[in-house]
Amino acid sequence: MNTLLILVSGSGFGFLWGLLGDYLYQLAIPSDVEEKQPPNTAILLACISTLLTYLVHHGFLNIPEGLILLTGLSLAIYDKKSQSYPLMLWLISFFLSNLFVPSNPLTFFLLGFAILAQLSYIPIGSGDFLYLASISLILNFQDTLWVLQLASLIGLLDFIRKKRQKSLPFIPFIYLALLAIICFKKWMGF
Repeated sequence: MNTLLILVSGSGFGFLWGLLGDYLYQLAIPSDVEEKQPPNTAILLACISTLLTYLVHHGFLNIPEGLILLTGLSLAIYDKKSQSYPLMLWLISFFLSNLFVPSNPLTFFLLGFAILAQLSYIPIGSGDFLYLASISLILNFQDTLWVLQLASLIGLLDFIRKKRQKSLPFIPFIYLALLAIICFKKWMGF
């Protein structure tokens, strides 16, 4: 009964998180811009949130890892579909994660790069650096570099496979790399 209650609350949280993301996304689009809307992510996030809640409840993940994985999925969906970044969604997740895990120098370094990317032209977007800053809360410097390297490799393979010439949404690749690194560390017992 306790596990069922945990799963239902996780599903409800994911559904609300998806609705919040969709609402914030719609607010961020100027009214004169015709842009493809990402799909309603509430149902997908409810399912994933249920799984993440189950993993947190049984000790496979800690709360910041579960929250950053849920946020990463949300951000990956928006980046993949429209190359947009709902900043408020990231801010909520970042500050909630900071309640459990303190910031470190790498976090501030990546936040600085995000500001630099926003103010000037850097081929990687500010949202990518912001998500990497969130990742640096749960991973050490070396593991964060592994995530970046693996994400770059996955992105390069996708670029070659699809033969794209323009921009590449990078957060989905960062998310997949983070998922792989976390699973590898848990599986190996690190």
